[in-house]
Amino acid sequence: MTDTSEPNKAAGKKRGGMAGLIVGIVLAIVGGAGGFFAVSKGLLPIGAATTEHVEREPDPVGEDRAFYEKQPRPPGPEEVEFVRLPPIAVSISGGNNRLLRFSAAIEVYKPHVQHVVDLEPRVLDAFNSYLRALEPSDIDSPGSLHNIRTHLAHRLYLVLGPDVVRDLMIMEFVLT
Repeated sequence: MTDTSEPNKAAGKKRGGMAGLIVGIVLAIVGGAGGFFAVSKGLLPIGAATTEHVEREPDPVGEDRAFYEKQPRPPGPEEVEFVRLPPIAVSISGGNNRLLRFSAAIEVYKPHVQHVVDLEPRVLDAFNSYLRALEPSDIDSPGSLHNIRTHLAHRLYLVLGPDVVRDLMIMEFVLT
C-alpha cells in the first residue's frame, strides 16, 4: 500500500509547485505592465523628470545656433605654428637594452615661435631627462603614451610658459 500512496503525494507536490510558478509569472506580468503604465503616464516622478529633461535639451541646428556660434573655436593655421624638435634616441634601463626613438612637434602661438626656437636646448634637456628615467613597465602599459605625453607637456609648460605652448604632438614613439 505504501507504493500506491507515494506517487499520489508526488503528483500533489508537482501541482502545488506548478500553481506557484504560474501565479508568480502572472504577478510579474501584471506588475511590469502597471509599472510601465505609471511611468509612461507620469504618475511616478521618475518618468516625468526624464521626459522633461529630454524635451528641454537645446537643438544644435535649430533656435540655439547662436549659442554654438559664440563658443570659442580652436586657433586656425594663421594663429599657430609647429616647431619640430630633432629626434631623440634614448636607451631604456632594464634587463635587456632597449632603444626608444622619439620625435615631437610643439604647437606654438605665432608671436612666440622665436622664443621656443631659442629655448629648444632646454626643452630637449627636459625631454631627455624624463625619457631616460622611464622603466620598461612605464612604456608597456596600455595608457602609457597618454601619460608620457602629459608629463612631457607639463615639462614644456615649465620651460616655455603656459601662454606660449598650445599643444604637444608626438610624431614618433618607437621602442626597439
